[in-house]
Parts: sequence; C-alpha cells; structure tokens
Amino acid sequence: MQVSGQLIEAAIYILIIWVFIYVAYKVFDLKNKGVELGPFIAIYRTTRLSIIEKLAKKYPSAWKIAFSAGIVIGFLGMLQIIIVLLQNLLNFFFAPLQASPVLPLLPGITISNESLPFIIFGLAVVLLTHEISHGIAARIEGVNLKSAGLLLLAILPGAFVEPEEEDVKRVSPVARLRIFGAGSFSNIVTAFLVLLLLTNFGLLIAPLFGQSTGVLVTDIVPGGPSDGILERGNVIFSINGMPTQNVQELSDILSNVQAFETIELETDEGIIQFKTGARPDDPAKGYLGVFTFNYYPSRFGFLGTFFPLQLFTLLQWTFLLTLNIGLLNLLPIFFLDGDRMLTEVIGYFSLKFNNFKIIGNVILNGIRSFALMVLLLNIILTFVNMGLVSI
Repeated sequence: MQVSGQLIEAAIYILIIWVFIYVAYKVFDLKNKGVELGPFIAIYRTTRLSIIEKLAKKYPSAWKIAFSAGIVIGFLGMLQIIIVLLQNLLNFFFAPLQASPVLPLLPGITISNESLPFIIFGLAVVLLTHEISHGIAARIEGVNLKSAGLLLLAILPGAFVEPEEEDVKRVSPVARLRIFGAGSFSNIVTAFLVLLLLTNFGLLIAPLFGQSTGVLVTDIVPGGPSDGILERGNVIFSINGMPTQNVQELSDILSNVQAFETIELETDEGIIQFKTGARPDDPAKGYLGVFTFNYYPSRFGFLGTFFPLQLFTLLQWTFLLTLNIGLLNLLPIFFLDGDRMLTEVIGYFSLKFNNFKIIGNVILNGIRSFALMVLLLNIILTFVNMGLVSI
C-alpha cells in the first residue's frame, strides 16, 4: 500500500509539472524559440554550436589522442559494468545484505526532496560533459553537426548532439569508435577529477574554512540516545578529555566505549554527561545515535556551518552520477553508446570476413540480451527485496 501511495503521489506530481510546462509553452510562444512539445516530452533544439566548434579547433591532436584512449576505456568499462551488475545479481541470491539497489532516478519516488538539488546538478554535469564531448569528437573527425539540445521525457532529463549521419558513415571505423566512446570517456574522466577534489576536500575549502577541529552533528537518530540531548548543528570537540578533531577520531574513541557507559562530551554548548546506547551492529559497543561530518570553522562569518557538508555532498553526488551513468551508458543495450561501439567492432569483422557475418549477429544479439537481462533483473530484484528505495 505504501508503494502504491508513493506511485500515485509521484504521478500527480509529474502531471502538475507537465501542466505548468504546457501553459508556459503556450503563454511564452516557445514553439518559435526552438522548443518542441509532445505528450510528456519536451525538446529544445538549437543549431548554434559555436562552443563545440571552438573547443574542437583547440588542440585537435590532443583531443584525438584522448578519445582514442576513450575507445580502450570504453570497452574496459563495458566489461567492468557487466561484471559489477552480474556480481550484484548474484548477491541478491546468495548474499542479500551485500546487494546494492539498482533503480532509475525518479523524483518523488526514488529521489528524496533533500537529494534532488544535488542530483540535478550532478545530472547537468553528466549531460553537458557527455554531449559536448560527442560533439567535439565528431567535429575533429570532420563530421558536421545538425543540431544540439536538451530534452525532458516525463521526468527524465537528457541532452543530445545530432551529427550528420551520412558524414558518420563516411569516416573510418576507428573514427566512429572515437565519436561513440567520447561521451562516457569524458564522464569517467570527470568522475576521477571530482574524486580528486573529494580526497583533498580540506585543501579545497582551505581559503574559506580552517582545518577540522571537531565533529559536526548533522542529524539525530529519532529515539536514539542523543534524541533530546544533542541537536543538529552541535559540535563535539572531545570525549572524556580526548580530542575528536574529525569523524575518524570520534569513531576510534567510541570503539573503546561500552554500551550504556556514561561519558563526558565537550560540545559547543559546554560539557554534557552522556549515557551511550547499544550500537545496532554491535550491541556491546557504545553508540551516540547521531549522523556526523567534520567541523570546519569558517574564516568568514557569512558562511554557514553546514556549507562544507553541502559542498561535499554536491561533489559526492557528482562523482557517483558521472561514474555510474558513464559506465551504464557503455552497456551493449539498444540506444546506448556501448551498443554502438560493439556493433561497430562486429560490423568491421563482418565486412572483413564473409563467414563472420551470421555468427557476428548471433554474438551481438546474445551479448545485448545478456546485458539487458542482467540490468532488468537487478532492477526487479531491487524492487522485490527493497521496495522503492529513496536516496
């Protein structure tokens, strides 16, 4: 009943959004501004591609080398995502607690209101880097672009770069592979650049915030030992006189505290005598019942205490989305770049070896079917075992 209620609520939410889109389309005459509107689909198309042209003309040799590496990364990524999904599928059967949820991103259903702004930003980074890279790869291979644009399908955002298909057919197979693999390659590169920022987060925010000097309470577990004693926004500086300058130090100290032991917390509101609870995963160990993040003191009064947490969360979501969507797009499933890459390779061998054409089609369709089956089973088993997980 809860799942049905969520679906009905989400359907109403989506319908209201599309009523506003339809009204805006009529009121602002968006048809004459490049917007196409159909039943639950809106497309903005433009032929102004100067940014892509400028980027393609800068260091074309470097782009070509990078996108050539993208071919190798693309096929390795294809293998990697299939292995990951297959391992996760096996976990559903043999180690359910280790299985990870695999669900589409649906606002109001699988995306919470708290996560939505971070996910929108991350998706924007994914779409822009992905499609601009396709466009750059096409231009350095001499392929003309008809248009580029954005789309909204129900509640799923997207972007596209539309090349001249006849030009694509005229270039070499390797050139086509560079074009097809460029989007996911740029997503994966972006993910690792963001990961570099995350692993050096203290250095990133150093101009605005000092080094971590305590542990920020970001939320309270309802009914937990901290409920009614600590509040969101409190800072813990020490436990029993031992400094807790970051989350790791807090965890290390608590690992030596017993359940229901009385400890002394030094906080931003003074000293608190605190009785721990039992940790859910290890009842003998002490438990505060709080969610935490490193406390970075602001160098400027106008920057809030939670700004570092929000920035870290934004980067974290951007990393997860750029990496996972980049890899998922490499699956050899219809309409995905991975399928176009695999089709190109099998097509090349089919032209080179006459006897390979039939077996090549069998291999291609077999891999497609297997990849689609593994993905769908992950989604179905997530729904069956976990319901509509909200993140």
